[in-house]
Amino acid sequence: MILYDDRPIGWFSVKENQENFVIEHGYIEQSYQKRKIGSIIIDFLVGEAGKHGKNVVVEVLQNNPARLFFDKAGFSEVGPVNNSIQFIRHT
Repeated sequence: MILYDDRPIGWFSVKENQENFVIEHGYIEQSYQKRKIGSIIIDFLVGEAGKHGKNVVVEVLQNNPARLFFDKAGFSEVGPVNNSIQFIRHT
């Protein structure tokens, strides 16, 4: 759960496996997007993954505008997976 001034504005679901931290789902209310909240969360997650010697990966549907967010957040495109694109951010 993501709180802003004690108000829930979104959530992220992350799973850790032997190699990576995997972002499974995430959402931030539209009125709170483009305020660097997602970037703060990603930076925190990358820091935590780095402490464990792991990278962060995510799959995004090919037509999802979140692709641009992950590009700007320093993720590299790994390639297509079914109807999605997989991204990785090395720590």
